[in-house]
Amino acid sequence: MIGLRQGKASDHHILTDLILSSAPLLLPYLFNGEQNARDYIFNASQQSDGQYSAVRHQVAVDASSVIACMTLWDNDLPASFHQKNLSSLRKFLTDEQIKHLLKSNAQIEKVFPGPSEEQLCIGHLAVQEHAKGRGIGKKLIAYAISQAKLRGKNQVVLDVDRDNEEALSFYQGLGFVMASSVEFLPTQQVFYRMHYQL
Repeated sequence: MIGLRQGKASDHHILTDLILSSAPLLLPYLFNGEQNARDYIFNASQQSDGQYSAVRHQVAVDASSVIACMTLWDNDLPASFHQKNLSSLRKFLTDEQIKHLLKSNAQIEKVFPGPSEEQLCIGHLAVQEHAKGRGIGKKLIAYAISQAKLRGKNQVVLDVDRDNEEALSFYQGLGFVMASSVEFLPTQQVFYRMHYQL
């Protein structure tokens, strides 16, 4: 039986792999290499808040093993979220890595705009390879839609790599439609912003 729960700091080992698999080209670019990305996420996922914090993720669990994850955010993030993001960058990255990340930030914000007041955004959605085909992704999306309704939103949004045909087909099958497309030049990826209207 697959259950959903909030992530915990103790999930950091598996969450590191899952989060990295959700953006296997982008995250290594942003953190100057795959090992650097892995190390940063491993540490940041154990923090009490922030973009990569385990507690900011919803996880799917099968017999107490985490097999999938997803994070949700809207335009009203608390100050603690931003403070923990900054402190984890300072604590776990070198000055060189921070400079590289800051240099990429303007383009990242163009490619991945923050959600509007009416939107709930999905990120880091990933399912372990051995667990695919069991409806876990659908269960996570259904949870996101229910959360959007609870928060008074009228749209769920997400970003997907144009070349990820499996993910595109999955989201389209659930009723998501492409709203825009933007290229992230450093990795030569085109990302589609997809919307699901409530």
